[in-house]
Amino acid sequence: MGNRTLSFRTTLAGSGTTLNNLIGKLTLDNFVMQEANNRSFKLNHLELNADNKLAGRSIKLQSDFGTLAISGHFNYASMVQSVQNVVGTYLPALVETPHRWDRTTANNVFHIEANITNTQLLHELTGLKIGLSPSLQLKGDVNEAHNTVALNIAAPRANYAKYRFENISLALSTLHNALNIGIKGEWIDGAGRRIALQTIATAQHNELNTLSSFNAFAQKTFRGQIDCSAQFERQRGNKLATHLHFAPSKIRIDTIDLQVQPSEISYVQNHLNIQHFELSNKEQHIIVNGLTSGNPADSLTVQLKDIDVPYILDIANFHSVGFNGLASGNVVLKSVFHNLQANANLTVKQFQFEHGDMGILYAKS
Repeated sequence: MGNRTLSFRTTLAGSGTTLNNLIGKLTLDNFVMQEANNRSFKLNHLELNADNKLAGRSIKLQSDFGTLAISGHFNYASMVQSVQNVVGTYLPALVETPHRWDRTTANNVFHIEANITNTQLLHELTGLKIGLSPSLQLKGDVNEAHNTVALNIAAPRANYAKYRFENISLALSTLHNALNIGIKGEWIDGAGRRIALQTIATAQHNELNTLSSFNAFAQKTFRGQIDCSAQFERQRGNKLATHLHFAPSKIRIDTIDLQVQPSEISYVQNHLNIQHFELSNKEQHIIVNGLTSGNPADSLTVQLKDIDVPYILDIANFHSVGFNGLASGNVVLKSVFHNLQANANLTVKQFQFEHGDMGILYAKS
């Protein structure tokens, strides 16, 4: 255990040499782990009931951080690996290269229900820095032998780093030899704006087809639906390569409908290649082209034509001062993943500052 001090009171009514063959009831009270850096981990009470029969094993746990119930044929240490193996059947490159899979010796088949109410304890145990309030609920079934899964995860609120989410749900299921994924939630930005997000996806043969929608409750309408497919592969050095194809899609900003034109984007380890990503209507467009990597000669070029400045400021949530106008020109980005550099050459027609007409603005940096 290293330089740590432990204190606890425990009782065991039953028998077993490992958790896998435990039969009976285990209680743990007043558990305290004191580390050398004066950090401490406390657990007031844990009660575990385990059973092993020919029909399978089961476990029920009640503790400070929530409840857990598992039943079926399984090995405790390999349960997470079983979920990874099922997902890896449909997206092997994303999970890992096939020859590196650690397939469990016994194909786990189990039902699980969990209600996690104290994430601070999980932070200490797993290092997972996600705050959940009031709880996270998980329910579902995993059958590693048949490569099937049906899992549902829900959380009313979650915080990760500086990001805040609400009404989160994740559903995984397998049907017709494919992995089906459904994600819903609301992102609350720093200004308190609520942005509803939803993705429906199907995965098989290292390809993920997604239909994602968003609706930002901002001063002006900002909503849309993006149809995209992603292909994954492992390249030399086991680097994950991702290729995105955008199908025709729609985005609405205030009263303007923008079309997402067909385009291709490839990414592998700080190497991004964008081939004509375009948002446009008859009079306006945003087009992104280029390559960015560690090479100083690489660059991404963003072409703007008659883009309403207030829409850009509203999306960026910048309202300190009032700007208006139609922006056209180029923005060049270099070293995006290392030391971002940006140069712009823009012309803003009908430019207004704090509602005052200023004519045409020429901006260059």
